[in-house]
Amino acid sequence: MKTVKLLLIGIALNSCGLKHNEGVEKQNVEKILPKNEVRVNQNKASEKEVENMLNTFYSNHFKIWETSNMSFKIKSQKLDSLKQIYCTSELINEANEASLNSGADILTYDLNGDTNENLKVEKDPEKKNRYIVSYMSTFSDIPDGPVKDKVILHVTVTKEGDKFKIMSVVGTCKAMGR
Repeated sequence: MKTVKLLLIGIALNSCGLKHNEGVEKQNVEKILPKNEVRVNQNKASEKEVENMLNTFYSNHFKIWETSNMSFKIKSQKLDSLKQIYCTSELINEANEASLNSGADILTYDLNGDTNENLKVEKDPEKKNRYIVSYMSTFSDIPDGPVKDKVILHVTVTKEGDKFKIMSVVGTCKAMGR
């Protein structure tokens, strides 16, 4: 008898306009998970999206730089295209100015590393929207022999439209060689 009553209640509710699933799934999720937990899950997904974006940017940046059979002009064009996709216009201007003035690449803090290994991207637990990018860079054109540096970048991101972009980079190199 209880089963029949529950079935009739279900049919009545269904015919009262609960045919639209839009919003119902969200309500069900919020009943199961508290609102703050829903936000945490969304934040974790965003963090993963940013980590993947940074990993892609830096991996491609290094591949372009490390391609020996490519002219400097073509490398520069490819790097400019990469910056357009992954960096804010303010950071692009700042990076271009630093490159013209000193030859420095403020996006990687790596002037002329031959190889860049062990790329690691992780969320900075101390700052909102900041990630730590680190890697080992080997400089082989040193008179006393190759030197390895650990490069650590503090990368701040922002959301422009529906995409995350690199907004600022602050880096350090720690000499691991001689």
